[in-house]
Amino acid sequence: MTMTWPVRQSRRRPWDLIVACVLYLFVLLIGAIAALYTLGFALISESCAKDGCDPQHLIWGMTVSWGGTLLALIGTPAELVVATRRQQSDLWIRPAIAAVVIVLSFVCGMLMVLL
Repeated sequence: MTMTWPVRQSRRRPWDLIVACVLYLFVLLIGAIAALYTLGFALISESCAKDGCDPQHLIWGMTVSWGGTLLALIGTPAELVVATRRQQSDLWIRPAIAAVVIVLSFVCGMLMVLL
């Protein structure tokens, strides 16, 4: 008598990886746009106003914006590889979360510069 092991069924739908890759390309575009607009923080911050230069809020705002963008752009492919190897479903959610992280970090950085 031969033992047969149960075959593991793949829970992943075929379009899931395609949608995740397309969304990641969209995340790359959002990240590039956010990084370029972050360079304009110096113009809107008025860091050298009448009472002297204090670029501290500008530095922190740019760090928050670029840090969130970098975290999302590096973390998403790593998460996609791990999720694919574990055969998890709904891969598209990871790039969607990355897009939200980029937008939120940009807005938080801009608010730090403005306030």
